[in-house]
Amino acid sequence: MSFGVLHKGLLRKSAVIILAGYLSLFMARTVIRNIEWGRPDDFYRNLLKYSPSSARGHQNMASIYLANQNFKLARQEFENSAKYNSIIPFAYQGLAALDYKEGKIKEAMQNLKKALDLAPFYRPSHIAMRQAMYKENKKFRMLLKAVAARPGNVMANYKLAGVYLKNSLYMEGLERLEKILEREPDNSNALFNSSWVYLKLGIYTKAIEGYKKVMALTPGDPDVYKHLSYCYACLNKRKESEEMFKKYEKIEIFK
Repeated sequence: MSFGVLHKGLLRKSAVIILAGYLSLFMARTVIRNIEWGRPDDFYRNLLKYSPSSARGHQNMASIYLANQNFKLARQEFENSAKYNSIIPFAYQGLAALDYKEGKIKEAMQNLKKALDLAPFYRPSHIAMRQAMYKENKKFRMLLKAVAARPGNVMANYKLAGVYLKNSLYMEGLERLEKILEREPDNSNALFNSSWVYLKLGIYTKAIEGYKKVMALTPGDPDVYKHLSYCYACLNKRKESEEMFKKYEKIEIFK
């Protein structure tokens, strides 16, 4: 099979996965609304007439256009949804689906990254992002081969983790970092980055556990104290948060 054919196959498969994943979120809701209101598109048009800044209204209208294959209007509504509420991940998921369909891989990856930052555990975004990375990133393909050939290769795992994290694939990056820590439990770089992932995912107790290990290994690193301060603040532990921030400031002053 030629590379071009493989590219088109992956592109079509990615588009199908991401479109299906998005539509599944709204199919049950659309059925229910059909029963309740008869014509959901009329309902949402009326809703947006009186509440034009309703992100949810634009999002649901976009899903209807997408289901009817009116991709131009679907894109407009997804963009409106993101405009009025930038914390809704599915608007970016929908935009990525349309980017895939139009062959705009880089734009799709950017929107997938936004979606993953907001919903790190959403599997269709993970699948679509990995497929796009495999097509677009030669370094990523090489690192996958290196890790497959030598699963215990610390440097390859560390670099692969970095590529995953750069593209908001936090769980995949964390898996690579934990592979390193199985072999080198005192690897301060892997400990720091894995703690950062836990912080990013809101798992603050695990983040604190990791940062404390880093603090013991590299007590002069100010970022450890700054991140610990943030974690404690998120857990409403004000005293501990202030203590860590004072240590951070003290080290920063004498840098």
